[in-house]
Amino acid sequence: MGITFPLFDSTYVSIASFLTWLGHDVTLPPPITGQTMALGVKHSPEFACLPLKITTGTFIESLEAGADAILMAGGVGPCRFGYYGYVQQEILKSLGYQFETYILEPPAREFQRCIKVLNKLKKNTSWKDTFYYMHLALIKQNLLDKFHKQVLKTAPREWGKIQSFKLYRDFMKELLPIADKKS
Repeated sequence: MGITFPLFDSTYVSIASFLTWLGHDVTLPPPITGQTMALGVKHSPEFACLPLKITTGTFIESLEAGADAILMAGGVGPCRFGYYGYVQQEILKSLGYQFETYILEPPAREFQRCIKVLNKLKKNTSWKDTFYYMHLALIKQNLLDKFHKQVLKTAPREWGKIQSFKLYRDFMKELLPIADKKS
């Protein structure tokens, strides 16, 4: 039993850390495969974009792996991403899955809704600790982003077997176990 979320590059490391620090069991989203895509394509509307199909497939695999809650970002912007969580909730419930959904809206746009979702997510964690853990997760993500930028600068200049991407993946794996420790 655990909470899952979409697999967006390195963000899974900081999101998993944040949720673990709040006291959640985390079901890491599985790597995206052809099976993930096939599940998403099968159960998503035909006209839906590829990211919706992939995240739907990821959620199905995560729910099958034991997740009982889904965290998804909401929002506004140039695409329909902000509606994914609501659409996917309907798709997954129509498939018979039972789970809790946390759709985190951007605070600048939907402050009260954001606080309401955070209040549920934080469980018995104080607001002070919640914001501290959020801050730590953002620091962790900032480190990952900086490392990734350096990898993108370094990789084209490497001769032979490219090591920088392996180093980056190893760095993400090293940061992930830190999610189990409250420091």
